[in-house]
Amino acid sequence: VYYCRKRDLQPMAEGRITHEGIKCVCCRQLFTLSGFEAHAGSYCGRPTANIFLEDGRSLVECQMEVIHQKFGSHSHKPLGKTKGHRRQSWNDNVCSVCRYGGELILCDQCPSSFHASCLNLQNIPEGDWFCPSCCCGICGESQFDVDTRNFMDRSVLYCHQCERQYHACCVRERE
Repeated sequence: VYYCRKRDLQPMAEGRITHEGIKCVCCRQLFTLSGFEAHAGSYCGRPTANIFLEDGRSLVECQMEVIHQKFGSHSHKPLGKTKGHRRQSWNDNVCSVCRYGGELILCDQCPSSFHASCLNLQNIPEGDWFCPSCCCGICGESQFDVDTRNFMDRSVLYCHQCERQYHACCVRERE
């Protein structure tokens, strides 16, 4: 894959897609999508729009193709529900840790899915459940106030470097 400048589509970085992320050709380091974007020297915040395959398609185009193939023209119609309020059409069909299918616990906030054993969970949680990425990286709670205008104790801060979320109050307490 190549990370290309938006204005002239000149390649800024080259990498190889692996199960763990994108491995940069120049330094052999492994990056997330946004990490690869930053490594290329860009901070536009839309890495999938600027990362291209060798055949010229962007990752956004590839995502749209998959959505169209899987759901047709009704891509936002839920297929049904599983445990709690989780929508099968939204979540991944494989575990985000081991990349295998099977009986999965589905995050109610993002598309991630997990085996209980991959997260060392003894019991399958009842009701709404949020994966580790959707919980505060400090206290582990999942309740966020997304209204950042007030910057209240439960407002969410998102770290673009580690791609985790944090409560503003937890960050202030930790200094």
